[in-house]
Amino acid sequence: MSDPTIINRENSREAAERLQYDVHNGREVLAKVTFRILEKQGVVATRFRRGRAPDTVVVGFTLIEILVVVVILGILAAIVVPRVMERPGEARIVRVKQDLQGVTTALSMYKLDNHRYPSSEQGLQALVAKPSGTPEAPNWKGPYLDRLPKDPWDHPYQFQQPGQHGDIDIYSYGADGRPGGDGEDADIGNWEN
Repeated sequence: MSDPTIINRENSREAAERLQYDVHNGREVLAKVTFRILEKQGVVATRFRRGRAPDTVVVGFTLIEILVVVVILGILAAIVVPRVMERPGEARIVRVKQDLQGVTTALSMYKLDNHRYPSSEQGLQALVAKPSGTPEAPNWKGPYLDRLPKDPWDHPYQFQQPGQHGDIDIYSYGADGRPGGDGEDADIGNWEN
């Protein structure tokens, strides 16, 4: 009787040859055990027939299985995509509000270091590079942002200090890039959060 060996991918060819040898010599029990080990490792799938050498079968997906998966994915896409595509305007507005929150946080850190916000003239650029002019930023420990974000319509965010709605106003003019407007063209500011 042959030694039991651990079968791995490296010696799987040898194991398959031993499997054929064992089947031919009537050791079907050992051959079935060896087959199950190979099958669990995903190396080979074999059909046993009494008195004959095993037939090796390639393991994979049938065309029907692949078609079923493609049909299911198509149905899901047909349901989900129209719902997502109906709301790009809402997604842009949410992104503006998130950007404004991030810039407001960076301005708060700037104020903690320098005891005041940058002026309207210094603008949001003071968060990326040390500002010049007044008010001075003697304790500037930036950059507070890696880069200045732009709104989803590729316009720069606006900054006012002092603001009309609070100490500072950070806002986007919306899709049209002009003050006022309705819907996507409406101004979106940090005072709305």
